[in-house]
Amino acid sequence: MSEPASQYKQLRKIPPPSARLWVGLCIILSIFLIFVVYSSRQIRWLEDFQVNVVQKNRKASLQLLRLQNDAYLLAISLRDLALSRSRYPIRDWEAEFTRLRNDMENAAMLEGRFAADTPASHDKRIQLRHALTDFGRTADGVFALAQKGRTEQARTLIQTELENKRAVISEIVARLLVLNDQAQADAA
Repeated sequence: MSEPASQYKQLRKIPPPSARLWVGLCIILSIFLIFVVYSSRQIRWLEDFQVNVVQKNRKASLQLLRLQNDAYLLAISLRDLALSRSRYPIRDWEAEFTRLRNDMENAAMLEGRFAADTPASHDKRIQLRHALTDFGRTADGVFALAQKGRTEQARTLIQTELENKRAVISEIVARLLVLNDQAQADAA
């Protein structure tokens, strides 16, 4: 009988597993809690990032639409300028063109600040800046000819060069709008 009693004494020396199980459970729960907190923060950061990208793309789209509208207004003005029976002489349109050029340059600068920068959109923005500069230089030449009284040469320059440069600006802006829509779809 002493043998079962000695086994019982040896079993009594082994601590109960409940303490170890409680420690293991606490460790597992703390790991789970840390994971939940980390995941919640990451999800919140991702949501904020997404909202920020969408807002920036929306602002960039508004500036591109502003550029598109200015290009449309330039097309109407160029059409009126090219007509020889226009109510106003060419030199009187210079203030309108200067206002539209300044507005387009401002919109292009703001769009560059807001838009997501991808290699394709970066190249298009550079093309847009060059096209706006080239358009401005040609428009200045048209108004210089008009100031000298060479209105027929100015009208020819409007029809041959200035309208083509405006069409290039419109095409670049349209392509930037497509790239901006793609960037917004990627962000969503």
